[in-house]
Amino acid sequence: VRTLNEEWKKPVVIFADADPWGLGIALRYKIGSESLSYDSDRLVTPNAKVLGMMFSDIYDYNIPEVARLTASDEDMNRANDMKKKPWLQDKQWQRELNLFLKRKEKCELDAFFKHGFKYLAETYMPQKLREVGLI
Repeated sequence: VRTLNEEWKKPVVIFADADPWGLGIALRYKIGSESLSYDSDRLVTPNAKVLGMMFSDIYDYNIPEVARLTASDEDMNRANDMKKKPWLQDKQWQRELNLFLKRKEKCELDAFFKHGFKYLAETYMPQKLREVGLI
């Protein structure tokens, strides 16, 4: 992924579920992980843009309650652990994790289909790509 971005000059965008596990996957690409710290220089893509799905997107994009899932104890523990990590002290990540911990709700990407089959491609993704300056 890093090669695509740095050598081939291709933008990298990350799109994952709005749960602590999805955020963890996204951040593994963007900033690395403890378990792969020995190989971070080769794997991490700091220029990657995390488009979502963010916890705030659940509310900003009016995901219907029927498409939201209640966070498990394991989800809550993971989010609390993530909040303590020194590399996750950025205001954006802290705000997102705090929202998750307060609302205790998560969401999978397919929740966007509650707005119609084309919503993800025609509304959400273009708006997110504009926000990060890729269109």
